[in-house]
Amino acid sequence: MLIVEKLPWANSLQMTAGVEDAIRQLEPGLPGITFDTKVFQQANFVKLAIANLTQALVIGFILVVVILALFLFEWRMALISLLTIPLSLVATMLVLYWLGATINTMTLAGLVIALGAVVDDAIIDVENITRRLREERLAGGGRSTSEVILNACLEVRSPIVYATLIIVAASVPVFLLAGLTGAFFRPLALSYTLAIAASMAVALTVTPALALLMLRGAKIERRKSPLVSWLQKGYTAGLSRIIIRPVAAYATVAALTVLGVAVYPQLGQSLFPAFKEHDFLIHWVSPPGTSSAEMERSTTRISKELLAIPGVQSTGAHIGQALLGEEVAGVNLGEIWVSLAPNANYTEALDRIHAVTLGYPGLFREVQTYLDERISEVLTGGKEPIVVRVYGEDLRTLRATSDQILDLVKSVPGVIDAHRDISSDVPRLQSANACHRNMTPSATAATR
Repeated sequence: MLIVEKLPWANSLQMTAGVEDAIRQLEPGLPGITFDTKVFQQANFVKLAIANLTQALVIGFILVVVILALFLFEWRMALISLLTIPLSLVATMLVLYWLGATINTMTLAGLVIALGAVVDDAIIDVENITRRLREERLAGGGRSTSEVILNACLEVRSPIVYATLIIVAASVPVFLLAGLTGAFFRPLALSYTLAIAASMAVALTVTPALALLMLRGAKIERRKSPLVSWLQKGYTAGLSRIIIRPVAAYATVAALTVLGVAVYPQLGQSLFPAFKEHDFLIHWVSPPGTSSAEMERSTTRISKELLAIPGVQSTGAHIGQALLGEEVAGVNLGEIWVSLAPNANYTEALDRIHAVTLGYPGLFREVQTYLDERISEVLTGGKEPIVVRVYGEDLRTLRATSDQILDLVKSVPGVIDAHRDISSDVPRLQSANACHRNMTPSATAATR
């Protein structure tokens, strides 16, 4: 297995294409060797993230068209919104480009999160302009279309600006985060804030101009949405009952508040997003002293079982430490790479992979996505959410103490996969009649 690592600022898609092109050039000179470059490619996740963003944009466009068609009964207003939404995102991308930022997973996540606010800005301005134009023309007013549009935009200018400033102010603490956590979340906050600011700028400048161009001669006062009339009647009837008897409303709000407080502890407090990568990394660790032949046998066997799972596209594995490898490990440590097909059932395939790994008792096995593992190790220094470290000079005392801590941790309700990560005595040939035991005075008890 040849592992190719890129520099942080390199483009994953371009680098992957370059590596594949280099391998194609090498193949004629290496007869009898078959290359599989699909074992793990981070570019696949980048492509998936871009596809998800595209899907979110399409869904957002469709929802905007449906909402404006139902509430405004005017296709021109839907077209204006469809033009302003991508314009806001393109403006954001241009600013990111001028700042020298790259498009990564967190940048795309920030754009997806901001999409709701971008759509909201596009609708608010358009809806108010349409409503004021209808009212002016139905009332027989003499004001020009440009004057009505200007006044309608000024009405919503303050709410849009204040809402944008509130959102930006809420993002400021993320920019003040220090260390690796700040470096991780800052691109998300930057793309999110820029998208909100660009949306505000477009709503205050481009939207009124497009409305003036497309609505100057449109007969929008002739069409009125029946849905709006029906909703207004229902809202008026419901609101009048609540105002007369507010006790029921107060009781409902109190019940929802109590329910929210009760559910809050079950929601979890992890700040890390869940990445549904189609590439998994399985840590495959046997007891120290396990032979290379046994590790090869078990790794080959589980690889065949993994390939039999519907949706698994390919597997690859490496055992121990390769020459000039990035990890220091014995032959008892292995890593298995599993790639799912793009159309695979993600949840079902992941459950099947977990079930296969559980069929090998006595080994430490852990199924993670590559990004989850890298994030956990970089930000926390360990893969488990809770790590208890024990320090000392006597290895026997360390082991006894770590066993006591492990028993206490296992007794806590809700704890799963509690284990001790500690050095073990590994026989090593020193001479013809003696063996040396390698011992390291450090112990760790870990849980998740």
